[in-house]
Amino acid sequence: VQQAPALLERDPRLAPDIAALYYRYGMALYLQDQTKEAEESLLEAARLAPESPQILMGLALFYERFQRWEEAEEFARRLTAAAPENRDFALIRRRIENRTGSP
Repeated sequence: VQQAPALLERDPRLAPDIAALYYRYGMALYLQDQTKEAEESLLEAARLAPESPQILMGLALFYERFQRWEEAEEFARRLTAAAPENRDFALIRRRIENRTGSP
């Protein structure tokens, strides 16, 4: 796992328009406790694929983990807009909204 960030770091630079690579790289950084760099990579993934449920869920949970409720709520709302039929995503959104006091 220690080598994963170094190996994945090359992929986004070679193909900057591939959101999945940024997402995987961001998750690898997160697992290595490099949260600032992880956030940057995950946000780039969301910029490249703004309606990707996987990426939106990852960011909602990322921000929830660090109790950054405003950002968590934003991505939870985007997540349920991208996949309104998904009950699990609706539960994530409700859980986050319960923390923020949103209706």
